[in-house]
Amino acid sequence: MGMGFGAYFNGRWCQGAWPLAWLEEGLLQDITVLELFPIVVAIFVWVMISVIRKLDLIVMALLLSTFWTNFQPNQNL
Repeated sequence: MGMGFGAYFNGRWCQGAWPLAWLEEGLLQDITVLELFPIVVAIFVWVMISVIRKLDLIVMALLLSTFWTNFQPNQNL
């Protein structure tokens, strides 16, 4: 049993230590927990990264839309 877990996807790593409570409760003796928990963490992390990227795109689109809607060309040119 190691001190923690890690996950790798698309050139990026995430890692963490096992919770101490899991050690005290004996959960770290269960291979299912040791194998599935990093997968669940990886899915959560990369879903959040994906959501943040999409939110960035939406915010950028809204900013550009607001700018373009409020843009007043200089009529004196």
